[in-house]
Amino acid sequence: MEDTLLGVWKMEPRILRRENYVAYQEEAIIAITGRLPDGRYTILARMTSRVVAEVEGLIDIPGCEDKKECTFDDATEGIGSSFRSAFYIDYFAANWIDDLFTVKGNVMTADDGNGPIKLIKIE
Repeated sequence: MEDTLLGVWKMEPRILRRENYVAYQEEAIIAITGRLPDGRYTILARMTSRVVAEVEGLIDIPGCEDKKECTFDDATEGIGSSFRSAFYIDYFAANWIDDLFTVKGNVMTADDGNGPIKLIKIE
């Protein structure tokens, strides 16, 4: 499995419902960029989200507070660990929830508590 992990994985879009707004995670990638001497992997992650509230002032995301709709990008680095058919990502940014993926071929799936995540490897 280790050889097939390196590369770029694209997330299928997903919708997250919050108390005050709906977030549309429209574009996201996880790039597994290299392997460290200890066997872990270096990770780069980027996501574009569009958030929509019914009323202005309900979005609690920096730069979006006074808007009814806002699109923003977020990114972080992390470290990945592979074991059996699982891949765990420990993201460095505090606002990113670490993920434990199940790996089957060119598809990784998980649920971070906000809903299902599906990544497909870009060939």
